[in-house]
Amino acid sequence: MPGAVREVLQALANAPSSADAHALLGRIQLEIGPLAQAIKRCENALSLDPTLGHTRFELARGHALA
Repeated sequence: MPGAVREVLQALANAPSSADAHALLGRIQLEIGPLAQAIKRCENALSLDPTLGHTRFELARGHALA
């Protein structure tokens, strides 16, 4: 997982407005933590692209876990 997080963070450094990259990092963080950051990433992804249905599900799951 650390390698995956590192790669997604690099993707975000290159394309900070990538909703997909924010969503992916949010999904990873839902699994490994921190939960508060995961929720924030999912919310950010949805603010960039409200059509990301899978991210809405992940956000709901994050709130349920919290």
